[in-house]
Amino acid sequence: MVLALLCSVFAAPAPLAEASVEEEALLAQGQVAVRFTEEGSIIAWVDVAASPEDTLEAVLDIPARAADIASLEKVELYKETTETAIYAKYFTSLLGLDAVFHIEYAVDRSEGYAEYKLDHTQDNDLGDSWGSYQVYEHGSGTRMVYRSTVEGGAAARMVKKAVLSDSLPEQMLGMKRRAEAQ
Repeated sequence: MVLALLCSVFAAPAPLAEASVEEEALLAQGQVAVRFTEEGSIIAWVDVAASPEDTLEAVLDIPARAADIASLEKVELYKETTETAIYAKYFTSLLGLDAVFHIEYAVDRSEGYAEYKLDHTQDNDLGDSWGSYQVYEHGSGTRMVYRSTVEGGAAARMVKKAVLSDSLPEQMLGMKRRAEAQ
């Protein structure tokens, strides 16, 4: 029942996003490649020297993100976690502004995919947010892909770009470290 409900709320994995030649060069150096689109979407990649299963487990270790991201004070799980669902409450502080928001994750381990969205049943200090993480075999390891969509006008996209320019690579490199340490 829960899986059927989650499947009706969340979409199937997106088609694989291809990195550009410049982005592939960053990935070959072990860095995170980030693309901000005109429409407000964000795509990021990192290559991981671990299996897709270990990489997905690192992605799903939501509370560990607090140690990776400078602006993230802590993460608490606020509902029961299952194989297909995670509910995380984020506490952030950036430029003297504190924010709290709740994200629900739908997980499909067989597809190497986790989709997230803002939990509108909870109080949140930010506008709408949704996206996904996808892992798949690539070369002798795994490629992790992050996608996010920003709702709002150019100003909202500008703020998200400024915030994610630092925090997204911190987050993805932390996941990479944890996966490779397994």
